[in-house]
Amino acid sequence: MPWRVIAHGDQVWHVDALAERPANAEAWQLVLSFRSASERSGRSFWTLYPLEASSKSSLFIQAERIPDTALSQLLNGWRAGAVTPRWSCRGRTGANSRASPTA
Repeated sequence: MPWRVIAHGDQVWHVDALAERPANAEAWQLVLSFRSASERSGRSFWTLYPLEASSKSSLFIQAERIPDTALSQLLNGWRAGAVTPRWSCRGRTGANSRASPTA
C-alpha cells in the first residue's frame, strides 16, 4: 500500500517514503519513490527530498507534513527534466524491466 496517492494531470501516482543513511553520515535522508498507478505506462523514479533527521522516526514524522502540492511539484520537475532522479524506469515493470541509476 502506498504512503500517498497523488492525482497529477491525467495520471495517478503512488508515492512511497524511505529512509536512507549514507555511509559515514549521522543523518537519515528522505527518499521518495514515485510509481505510476497505470499498469500500461509503468513509469517510476526515485529522488532525494530535502529532509534529514537524526532518527528514522523523526524523518517520517517530518515527511507526514509534506503537502501533496510539493509532491506534485516534484512530478512536474521530473516531467520537465528539472528533477534528476536517482533511479528511473520507463516502460514495463517486472522481471524484464531495466532500471538505470542516474546518480
